[in-house]
Amino acid sequence: MINKYFFLYWLPNQSKIFSEPYYFGTDNHEELIEKLKIAKEHGYEIEYLKDK
Repeated sequence: MINKYFFLYWLPNQSKIFSEPYYFGTDNHEELIEKLKIAKEHGYEIEYLKDK
C-alpha cells in the first residue's frame, strides 16, 4: 500500500476570499517533511494536512 501525503497552503498575504490555496502532494514522507519545513520558514499558512 502506498501512502499519499498532501497539504494545502496559503502564501503570506494571500487573500483567502479571492483566491484558492496551493496544493502539494507526494508519496514520499521525507519529501513531505522537507516541504513543510520550507513552508514554515517562508511563513506559509498550512490549511490542511492529510495522510491517505
